[in-house]
Amino acid sequence: MEYEYIFGTNGNAKTLRVKGLAHTALSGFQQVAQEYPGETVTDRFRVVRRLKSAEDPAGNCYDWYEIDRHYRTVDKSAALQAELDATKQKLSAAIQSNAMLEDCLVEMAGVVYA
Repeated sequence: MEYEYIFGTNGNAKTLRVKGLAHTALSGFQQVAQEYPGETVTDRFRVVRRLKSAEDPAGNCYDWYEIDRHYRTVDKSAALQAELDATKQKLSAAIQSNAMLEDCLVEMAGVVYA
């Protein structure tokens, strides 16, 4: 089942809102990884207590939690690796092009100075 996790604050307290097709019952330490284009965001946190639950007319369920010990990491290595691979290909093509131009210059110099 897929849930949407939104982290925020309420005064000095850190909060988490979870939206999904069913209610959640989070407790203790949790880890949530969310995929976005070019990055993976991983949140680690501890649930202090559930604040409230609600439903909307469309059938979505919402749960709000107070959390602490919240740490977030953003992994962009996949996007960086793709960029590195593209740069390597461009460099390889430029090296081949330069080698070809060198060969042409050597050949032309042989004709001109023969």
